[in-house]
Amino acid sequence: MTEPNTLSSTGFSPSTAPVAVGPAGDPPSRPNTSARGERPNVLPSPGVFAMIRKLASFVSLVVAQNVGRQVLKRTPEPQAVTDEQANVLAYDQVMTTGLAIPYAIGLETIYRARQQPFGGRALDLACGPGHFSLLMARHLRLDHLLGLDLSRPMVETASKNANQLAMAAVRFEVGDITRLERFEDASFDLTTFCDAAHHFDSLGTVESIVAEMDRITRPEGLVFVMDLVRLRTKAITERYVRLVGADYHARGLGAFYEDFYHSMFAAWTAHEFRRVIPGRSRRMADGDESSIASISGMDSGLARGEHGNNSARAIARRWYHVVPKGLPALQMVVGVPFGQRGLRLRRGFPWPESDCPVPAHLRTDWSALRLSTW
Repeated sequence: MTEPNTLSSTGFSPSTAPVAVGPAGDPPSRPNTSARGERPNVLPSPGVFAMIRKLASFVSLVVAQNVGRQVLKRTPEPQAVTDEQANVLAYDQVMTTGLAIPYAIGLETIYRARQQPFGGRALDLACGPGHFSLLMARHLRLDHLLGLDLSRPMVETASKNANQLAMAAVRFEVGDITRLERFEDASFDLTTFCDAAHHFDSLGTVESIVAEMDRITRPEGLVFVMDLVRLRTKAITERYVRLVGADYHARGLGAFYEDFYHSMFAAWTAHEFRRVIPGRSRRMADGDESSIASISGMDSGLARGEHGNNSARAIARRWYHVVPKGLPALQMVVGVPFGQRGLRLRRGFPWPESDCPVPAHLRTDWSALRLSTW
């Protein structure tokens, strides 16, 4: 929210701003000064005030989130499948909103962690209107991508978006992502599941989905899951929703704001979400377990799975749970290729600077989240 624009372009109130001109009415050749020869105080623009207020709100939320225990219990969403036309239309505009930020973070993470950054076959679960699917297909230069979603209106919108971009390698289908038996083992180079785990009432269902993703992903492939994080208290959550959701209201996306509110209360905590990481992979040696590293910003530490023999661990898929420091705006679970240690095989972005998926007015927020994540 910005202050009323009561300042002129020079930074002074129109009624009090001193104006100095030359003999012929020309602008002065040196900076305007007061009668005492001092430079006048130029007030910051209303946009600067708004940025300062937003930063102060964010800092206070960080402090509140990190002082005290988790007390907010999970409240499942009133409607798990988005079929209402107003909600579908609102969700189709997400790339103009703050949701573009986690999409960019996720895409960058995938690009950095894949052994072969470009090409391959991908499966995107709970694809919605297809924006993240299309970002991956375009910037990772995928040979083929299949997007699945249970909502027919979402799939129809995603197909329309793909046609408008003339992306023939992308296909969207109505499908139940809890039933992936039709896909053979090791069918894909990349499987993704973004911003949808909180839709399910049971974390066990999410565990099963991730286990199936692991099964159908090739040993040299990547498994990527991203979702929201439930914050510590109701008050913190409501403040966070107002802060982030102001952009949704400003763009007339009231339905999306309401969905975001319910999603924040339905999200899993970082501690809960670690359960979705497969403890045993169908393709690991007998008796071996997945290796898990927990990453909070730049801090990392092994959590479990380091007790197996070296030969068994060499063929295991290593898992990373990434949670930004301070105020966790997202969390990611990444299963890297067998034998790979680390998430960052390369630097940079998969897109050129002129084609950044984050709108210009959100670049500062994007940079802040990147800094707290990596």
